[in-house]
Amino acid sequence: MKRVLNTQVLNTQVLNTQAGFKKELPVNIKIKAGRILIILSVVIFAVGGIFLRVIQLQGREYSEWSEMALKQNSTAVEIQGARGTLLDRDGRVLAVSIEGSAIGIRPKVFFRDESKTKAKLIALASALNKTEKDLEQQIRAERKFFWLAHGVTRTELAKLDGMTLTGVEVFAEFSRNYPQGNLARMVLGQVSSEGKGIAGIELALDEHLQADKERISVKRDARGKLLEGSGDGAFSDLPDFAIPDLSSFDLVEPAVATVSDGLRDEGSNVKLSIDSTLQGILEDELAIGLKDTQAKKLIGIVMNAETGELLALGQALKGNLESKNKSSKFLSPEELRNPIAQDLFEPGSTFKPLVAAVVMEQGKVSAGEMINCQNGHYPVGKYVVHDAHPVGVVPFSEVLIRSSNVGIAKVGARLGGEGLRKGIESLGFGKSTFVGLPGEQLGLLQSGRWGGIQIATNSFGQGISVTALQLVRAYAALANGGLLVKPSILKVDPDIKRESLRVFSEKTANTITEILVGVTQDQEGTGKKASIEGVKVSGKTGTAQKPRLNGRGYEANKVFASFVGYVDSSRGGKPEHLVMFVGVDEPGVYPRWGGVVAAPVFRRAMERILAHKMTQG
Repeated sequence: MKRVLNTQVLNTQVLNTQAGFKKELPVNIKIKAGRILIILSVVIFAVGGIFLRVIQLQGREYSEWSEMALKQNSTAVEIQGARGTLLDRDGRVLAVSIEGSAIGIRPKVFFRDESKTKAKLIALASALNKTEKDLEQQIRAERKFFWLAHGVTRTELAKLDGMTLTGVEVFAEFSRNYPQGNLARMVLGQVSSEGKGIAGIELALDEHLQADKERISVKRDARGKLLEGSGDGAFSDLPDFAIPDLSSFDLVEPAVATVSDGLRDEGSNVKLSIDSTLQGILEDELAIGLKDTQAKKLIGIVMNAETGELLALGQALKGNLESKNKSSKFLSPEELRNPIAQDLFEPGSTFKPLVAAVVMEQGKVSAGEMINCQNGHYPVGKYVVHDAHPVGVVPFSEVLIRSSNVGIAKVGARLGGEGLRKGIESLGFGKSTFVGLPGEQLGLLQSGRWGGIQIATNSFGQGISVTALQLVRAYAALANGGLLVKPSILKVDPDIKRESLRVFSEKTANTITEILVGVTQDQEGTGKKASIEGVKVSGKTGTAQKPRLNGRGYEANKVFASFVGYVDSSRGGKPEHLVMFVGVDEPGVYPRWGGVVAAPVFRRAMERILAHKMTQG
């Protein structure tokens, strides 16, 4: 019997199977579809958020984040150009800027690896001439980048060669050098470690000497270290500087000043009126005089009477007899103080020739007039004027030669108080000389009405305070024929007519000049120790008591002794008179007269100066 395939049953089974499948499929799809939808939503939301954040970063926050990145990866630093060179009148270099280095440090980076800190401290301390302990304290006291040292020399920097000093950065800069040692340092002054003038000519002409600073950008790596070749003008890309050979500097050979690279500006070079040779002579003789007189201090100045140029200014301080060839980066305030323009003193008898010239210019006295000096005893009100070396009736010229207080007091009284004051003021006393030296003092003239005793004391140089510069300037008017010139610390162009004021006629100036020759040559002259064989020296001694600090009276055993004189150093052509002042503050030997302690210093220095000038072409 043949089996028949029941297709109906088969179809029914198939349908039933399909029907069962349809019942289970919707549940699985719903679960999987939900998961996919969630994942897609998260992805879309995240992508959208990232897209929005990118838009935000590229838009509103771009500049903020860019600035932050710039701060982390780059910085701007200042570079200083070469300070102008100071030259003497003949072009010899007195102060020059040479290549040096500045060392900066980042404390956090420096101490990041404590295992290497010890070695880094030892190396840095050796290079900077500091103790390891002091250096560590200095660095740990700071939190941010700071300058550890300026003016580091190549020799000092060489001690760090080959060492890895993370946190330490070295920048090229210039440092000030004085190739003539400490010669004229009182005049030249000093610059700070940052390259700013803080004393002397360095301060007075700082605006001209100073070079403009330039800011350049440099890049750093993630650790803050400067990247080589980064930025426009990075320090690692700077060309080498032209360094002068300092061994070639001396008193007679000029040297070549430093030249900056293309990125840096240079300050202006300045030619001073100072003559290095004369400066050296003056400083030598002041130092010798300090030993001979056992004084507190000696000061000296040499001026060209015709041009007003200051050729030499010096001092010698007790307990500080350094060789002029010994150079020091930084001098003490006392060494940098310029007593020529800053110290006030009572001139004593050196003031008498000036008062004599003022009275003579007014026609109130002549050189040959007989003056009764009353044997050194002259009552003025309740006071009495005395002479150290009493004389009777003598010609007026002898009043100056013998340095009579009585004689000059009587002559000064002929002008009256107001007339004498105006005459003194006309010579520049109580006023600035406008030389431009920092801290210049004006001097002191007694205020109010001058009575008999004020006229007398001012006539012989007590009761008035002056500077050495003012006194030399007034004497220059006697030396040059009556013109009060403006002093200059800068070299004067010989083709430019100098500013001057006529205060004496040539006749008055020449008459006083001849009388003052007698001070150094006459048997009775007080300045015989200043005489120079074969040379006419016009000069005057002075020995003034020092006023008490409280302003009441005078110190019993303290004096300021001095000598001021001038000679004709012309050798054909333009006239040239050299005026020199030597002041001895509180000499410790006896006798203490200016003719004994100051005149010999003048003679020795002037002899050497004249000998030097004779060798010049």
